[in-house]
Amino acid sequence: MTIKAMRIVAPLGATTEPTYHRINRPGSLCNDPNTKKGSAAREAMRRRNRAIVSVIETLGNADKIREYRWSIVPQAIRDELAEHNARLSELL
Repeated sequence: MTIKAMRIVAPLGATTEPTYHRINRPGSLCNDPNTKKGSAAREAMRRRNRAIVSVIETLGNADKIREYRWSIVPQAIRDELAEHNARLSELL
């Protein structure tokens, strides 16, 4: 989903160098029966992400995409983030 969003607003280059490491560890979300590939939770997330991509494809602008993505973050998380930012500002 991130790559699709990036392609909407700017061209991407390709590389043959690996830019990530994929290791499935015992007990990880990738191996847990409730969240592994093919699980109901994983399929629900894929449906949610496909719906998000459908919307951002119509927006076609980084600012509009950013605004949309922020709008679907639950209010409780936005509030918690604002509190965290305020605490960090006081410390800095």
